Amino acid sequence: MQDPHNVGAIFRTAAFFGVRGIVMTDVRAASLTSVVYDVASGGVESVPFAVEKNLRRALEAAKRAGVWILGTSEHAQRDVTQVPVDRPWLLVVGNEEAGLRRLTLETCDDVCRVAPHGDAVTSLNVSVATGILIATLSR
Repeated sequence: MQDPHNVGAIFRTAAFFGVRGIVMTDVRAASLTSVVYDVASGGVESVPFAVEKNLRRALEAAKRAGVWILGTSEHAQRDVTQVPVDRPWLLVVGNEEAGLRRLTLETCDDVCRVAPHGDAVTSLNVSVATGILIATLSR
């Protein structure tokens, strides 16, 4: 994610729902600036995080540790409500413009979306979508 407001909002949501960690990339991503800390309202201090140079390697390491990788795409067929919650998921969200990169999508065990219920707007801000995804997977 390139927008520090989105990064901060995701940290805040992650802290609210008790997410155990966040993996970020250091390429094409917002730095942890004062804006991120302000928007996160304590989330950055509450949720452990790692900044990785190679996301695919980090995802493969998570898989070896028994974590399932759930990618997100507005083009996915499966809605997040259809994702089983009986396993540990590492949720991967893309940047605001291009979404997930091809190699990242190929590394995912499953891909889902937040399905729209209306016709006027068909996509969400990445931090809003992430909040919905985390809340749904926390059920």
